[in-house]
Amino acid sequence: GPLTPSELATLRDLDADKQISILLNLGVLSRHPSDDGAFLLGVPGMGPIIKAITAGRKELLRVVARKQYKEMPESQILGVSLPSSSKKRSASGASKEAKQGVKLRGSQLSTSFHLRDLLGKGWLQRMNTASGVMIKAAKD
Repeated sequence: GPLTPSELATLRDLDADKQISILLNLGVLSRHPSDDGAFLLGVPGMGPIIKAITAGRKELLRVVARKQYKEMPESQILGVSLPSSSKKRSASGASKEAKQGVKLRGSQLSTSFHLRDLLGKGWLQRMNTASGVMIKAAKD
């Protein structure tokens, strides 16, 4: 279970091997499979979150890559309509994707989270154009 403040204080007084042993038992550290002297830091219960992030990344990258020129309007990804063109879009029968934004089935995290993640990683790029902000797949 979790350490109490007094247990944490006594942990500081223990030798390194005992500290490592306690952290291994808590699941916070694990031994590196290829190096006996190395450890991996882990956070118990992070598996589903990592899986959702990975799935959302793949899905959003796939959506952008399928578009012509591997780019699409940011407003279409997020499902926000631009004030100046909202009447034109609704009259022309905008696609479901444009009205609702990209719905990611493989992740419970928001599309905006994944968009910011991929922009931060450099896998997608934001470009200002005359018609608005475009999101483009980065070149390999």
